[in-house]
Amino acid sequence: MDRAIIDKEVSVGPNAVVGTGTDFSTPNSDEPERLNTGITLVGKRAVIPASARIGRNVRIAENARPSDFRSRRVRSGGSIEHRASRPRTRKA
Repeated sequence: MDRAIIDKEVSVGPNAVVGTGTDFSTPNSDEPERLNTGITLVGKRAVIPASARIGRNVRIAENARPSDFRSRRVRSGGSIEHRASRPRTRKA
């Protein structure tokens, strides 16, 4: 882990790297005004999958699970949302 803020009850899988790479200048796509200095944030009770590579200026949502990751690599400036916290659309 490098330049990462990890909240409580977070689980990081074996061989996972949080805050990797030299790309400090790509701001987070969802929160560019807050995440633009290379800090990666991991929310409460998130589970980072084994062998994941998490870049810089990334935000991992609270309660994120390995199934929320589309791949084991999250590029700098990306975000991972927990599926249960995504707004649902109603059908008429």
